[in-house]
Formats: sequence, structure tokens, C-alpha cells
Amino acid sequence: MSRARPSRLPVRAATLATGHTLQAFVGEIIHARYGTAKALAAAIGMSSSAFGRGVESGTLSVDNCLRLAEEVGVPATTVLTRAGKGDTAARIERLYGRAQTPALNRRDRELLARWHALSGAQREAMELVLRAFHAER
Repeated sequence: MSRARPSRLPVRAATLATGHTLQAFVGEIIHARYGTAKALAAAIGMSSSAFGRGVESGTLSVDNCLRLAEEVGVPATTVLTRAGKGDTAARIERLYGRAQTPALNRRDRELLARWHALSGAQREAMELVLRAFHAER
């Protein structure tokens, strides 16, 4: 039996506001997209116990913070700051500048790559389908 991918609902802007803890941030992501901490942990290649411990105690490694940011499609500096790694987040911003837009999550990058691989005629057909879905809202 295949597992359905988590939905890609946007993370509420309030969750991204400065001052929210990693635990609150992750809790909202789990609720909105993954259903369980185990599912989110698996998506970033961690065991659920190590992930839970890291989130609760603030001991997620920089690498795991980057994996989390990539998976959920938010700037790495957002996750690093929530995880108490503000110095690393500030260093990244000094080196590369502030993130101008939220990062694309893995699924969005896959879809974008597939879009770019389509021919012009295929893109036109897909645009018609997308317009039809959008019109139904």
C-alpha cells in the first residue's frame, strides 16, 4: 500500500514570526501537513524519537535543521533561529543575504522540474487544466 504524500498547506505567517519556538513551529507543521511527528521525522531522514528529543530540547543539529527547512519549504534561517542557532542563521544571512522568498519544498522543486521538461504544447494543455481547477474554487 502506498502512502499519500503530506499536503502542502502553507505555514501560517504567525508561526514564522520571530519569537516562536521550534517546538511551536514544528507542531503547526505536523498538524497542517504530516499528521504525526513520526511522518515528519521520516521525511527528513530521522527516527521519531531522535526528532522529538531534538525539537523538545533544542538540540537538532544544523544539518537536521537544514533538512527540515528544505522539506517544509521555509528559509533555513527561520528554522535555525527557532532551534536556538541564531548565530549560524545570522552568519548565513551575512554570507548569502536574507531570504527574499520562502524556499521551495522538495515536492514543489520536483513539480517545477517536471514543468520545465514539458514541451510548449504540453504546458499549454496543463495550463488549461490548472485554469479549470482554479475556476472550480
